[in-house]
Amino acid sequence: MEKINEFMEIPDFCLCPITGEMMDDPVMLISGHSYEKEAIKNWFERGNIKDPLTGIKLPMKIMLTNYKLREAIDYIKNLLPEFQRKTEKLTNITLAVERMEENMRQRKERLAEIPAEVEKIQSAMNDATTKFTAQIKIDKEVTDSLTSVEDKSKEIKTKASELVNKQAAAEAKKKEEEAKKEEGDKKEDVGSDLKEIKSGNIEKENLKKSGPNYQTIKDFQGKLNAILPDNQQIKADGGYGKNTEEAIRRVAKLIGGNIGEDLIKSTEDGKKLTPEFQTMVKNWTDPKIQAKIQDIVSGKSK
Repeated sequence: MEKINEFMEIPDFCLCPITGEMMDDPVMLISGHSYEKEAIKNWFERGNIKDPLTGIKLPMKIMLTNYKLREAIDYIKNLLPEFQRKTEKLTNITLAVERMEENMRQRKERLAEIPAEVEKIQSAMNDATTKFTAQIKIDKEVTDSLTSVEDKSKEIKTKASELVNKQAAAEAKKKEEEAKKEEGDKKEDVGSDLKEIKSGNIEKENLKKSGPNYQTIKDFQGKLNAILPDNQQIKADGGYGKNTEEAIRRVAKLIGGNIGEDLIKSTEDGKKLTPEFQTMVKNWTDPKIQAKIQDIVSGKSK
C-alpha cells in the first residue's frame, strides 16, 4: 500500500498496476483487472495483447469504466486531504508502460530459473532432514505429537481466516445496501412486462418450438451471443437446454463481475431467467453501450 501519512495508507486496489499511482479514470479489462485508462491504452498501442498483471493473452481489447472503483477512489480523495496535498505524480505514461514490460520480461526469466533452484533447495532439505533425523533419533511418539500440533495450527489458521472473510463480506454487504438505499429512485426499472422463465430441463415446454416462451427464449439467446466470444456462442433455436444454461452462467459471471453481484446464484446456476437478469442483458447489449465499447477499442473515446 502507498503511505499517505503515519496513520493512513491507500488500498492497493486504488493503485494502477502499471503506473503505481492512484487512478483517476479506472477501466476494467475482460480479465477483471483495472488500470488507469491512459496507461492501458498506451500498453495496447505499443502492440501488447496480454494482461499486464497475469501475462495471459486477452481475447478482446475492451476497456469498460469501473464506476464503483472510481467512486471509491473519489471517496478516498475527498476523505483524506493529506492525499490531495501530495504533489508527486507520475506523468510519463510511456515510461511506466516500458517499466511494466521490463518487469514482465524479468518475471519470465525468473520463472525459468525457479525449477532448478527448487530442485536444489529440495535436495538440500532432504539431506538436512536425513542428517537431522539420524542425529536426534526422533521416535514415533514425538513425530505423532508434532503432526498433531501442526494439524491444530492449520485448523486455527483456517478458522481465523474464515472469520475474517465473513466479517469482510458482512461489511461489504452492508456498504452495498447503504449505497443502494442512497440511490433510491435512481434504481433502474427491471421491466414489469417480463416474466420468469425456467430451463426446459425443469419445464419441458421451454424446449419446444410450440412452447409459450419460444420467441422470448430465441430473442434472449441472440442477446447472449452478442456478448459471448465466437467460440462460446450457442444456437439461437428457442430451446432452453443445457447449452443455454451454460451461456447464461458465462454471461452472468461477466456482468456480475462488473457490478459486484452474484448473478449466477440469482439465475440458479443458469436454470432460471429472472426479469432482472433479462433486463441486465438487454441493457448490456444496448446499441449505445456497444457503440461506446467500440469507440474505446478503436481509440475514439477520450
